[in-house]
Amino acid sequence: SDGADEAGCVPSGAPRNVAAITIATTSVNVSWDQIPSIARNDDIIITYEVKYSWSLGNGQIGTNYVNTSGDTNQLVLNRLQECVQYSISVRAYTNQGPGPFSGEVLDSSLNINAQVPQPPDVPPNALTATSANLTWSCPLEKNYTIISYSVNVTLDNPYSVNADCVHGQNRSYYFTVPAYQRYLYISLVPFTSYSFAVLVYTTEGEGALSVPRLFTTLQAPPTSPLNISASVLSYSSLLVSWTPPKCSNGVISGYTVMYTPSSGFPSSPYNVSNVTSLLLQNLLNNTQYLI
Repeated sequence: SDGADEAGCVPSGAPRNVAAITIATTSVNVSWDQIPSIARNDDIIITYEVKYSWSLGNGQIGTNYVNTSGDTNQLVLNRLQECVQYSISVRAYTNQGPGPFSGEVLDSSLNINAQVPQPPDVPPNALTATSANLTWSCPLEKNYTIISYSVNVTLDNPYSVNADCVHGQNRSYYFTVPAYQRYLYISLVPFTSYSFAVLVYTTEGEGALSVPRLFTTLQAPPTSPLNISASVLSYSSLLVSWTPPKCSNGVISGYTVMYTPSSGFPSSPYNVSNVTSLLLQNLLNNTQYLI
């Protein structure tokens, strides 16, 4: 009958050899073989429909469809979400309607140890004296669903000038960051060199650690000098000495010494270069000074 002929014109088979290759963090190239004449019942394929589905770590799921002409066998999916794996299938349409979908394929199939997110160099505008905003890219290969990232921040040089101001015994910290977030804002110590690296946790386990990136926080005002003392040398002179601050927070260029008689006005600030003692002369006899 005519109805049976029309039903026979719907494709009886799905496109074969469907492949999905990630070509950028937000783009996937989908390709397939044209349906042979017997599977399309000698009818003309007018459209191929590509279905792509996803599931996010926060439980959100979704499906979209994109159509392309019947004389092509590939399509680039753009504006996809970074770090999300997609399930992709394809079906063909004739004038009578659609045929069956192909089996689903994933948009990558590489080993988990290749899933190393590469953090970029930390730009200067991401650094202050006491903080850094660390960012990284997601893995190009998305063979597994990403659960979270682990970010390791380590003191780069334990003998650096400000190392004693870094809290913690091992001076190495690990932070867990959810899959949808690819940045970490962290409080740090001024004028200190750090390194950071990232690894990814997926449904299949732990990936490899990325290549560490180095950065140095900016300078800040130092803490107070320590161990200030004054030795009487004569009835009108004192030798003032001190040790550098525990946290220099930068390159110390000099010190300012203030001395005030117990009854009187403060002296003018006395600026000295990067030394740790100063001889005060022409002082008042038998007078106590605050330094």
